[in-house]
Amino acid sequence: MERIERLQAMMRDQGLDAIVVTNKITKQYLGLVTGSGCVPVVLVDRVVQFMDGRYQNESYRLRSAEKKVLDNRDYYGTIIPFLKEMGSKVVGLEDEGISVAKYLEMREYFEIRSVGELIVTMRSIKDQDEIAKIRTACQMTDEIFNRLLPCIRAGMTEKELVAYLYFECFKAGADRMSFEPIIASGWRGSLPHGRPSNKVIQEGELVTIDFGIVFEDYMSDMTRTVGIGKIKQELLDIYEAVQLAQQAAVEAVRPRLMGQEVDALARQIIEDKGYGAYFTHGLGHGIGIGGDYPMLNPTSKFCLEANMVLTCEPGIYVPEVGGVRIEDVVLVTSVGGEALTKTDKSLILVG
Repeated sequence: MERIERLQAMMRDQGLDAIVVTNKITKQYLGLVTGSGCVPVVLVDRVVQFMDGRYQNESYRLRSAEKKVLDNRDYYGTIIPFLKEMGSKVVGLEDEGISVAKYLEMREYFEIRSVGELIVTMRSIKDQDEIAKIRTACQMTDEIFNRLLPCIRAGMTEKELVAYLYFECFKAGADRMSFEPIIASGWRGSLPHGRPSNKVIQEGELVTIDFGIVFEDYMSDMTRTVGIGKIKQELLDIYEAVQLAQQAAVEAVRPRLMGQEVDALARQIIEDKGYGAYFTHGLGHGIGIGGDYPMLNPTSKFCLEANMVLTCEPGIYVPEVGGVRIEDVVLVTSVGGEALTKTDKSLILVG
């Protein structure tokens, strides 16, 4: 209940009488029933979960939350009268999981405020249990990658390689993948989100491998770019620029620095190497039970704080040539940044 109590304190500070929770990740974070047939309502002094009969048994795991079991699925037809009865005037809605029709219906009776940013900001500061789970997920990710390396060879397709990756992830005990893995070889490395294709991996190419796993609800996210055999100098120069920028960014991470400041440091290194036009995305993002704050990009004024967890993932993507990205999960400590993914970042040659 500690997280719910923190949320209730924030609600009091912001003058919110209630929050209708519709985002599955928020439900999960607060320890509430996550199914689509459950709509929790957080008041400043209680939590009530409105649900259909499918979720009664699951709801017992949070005994401190009340539940109201409906004989139909007209959740808002019950929630609106309930909130009026409670005297609620200002109601927070999340940015996800509610239709325009339901939003308009709620707006007829209450002052509506968006609370998506409030909740993501709350999630950005991790407790020690969360950090331990992310750390374990990252350790597993390192081990999986090291077991994957001997499988990589010229002549296999990207889809063949991702099949090995899935096998190693689930063999290691991952609950699931954090996202659909990215495997992009040769010219396809210039696609930042190049999903595995039937392209054959060839000698002399770089292969970008970006994946993460979920362990007890918490995510990892790591990218390494490996070389197949002898790599030409142009690609080696690109790799060096990304490696320098990524390492500098990890070392720069510390409390009170804004996201845009860390991004600018990495971006300047890449620009100085002549590749500024080919770094086409932000430096990184928060990570935890889902995508979190802080964002690290040219416009982010979000200040880093101790116990935030984020990614540092600069990349260079040159059309028709290829690309390089290197990514670590980084914990913000009281004195700096600690990379939780430990796999070597020098260019690994295989095949």
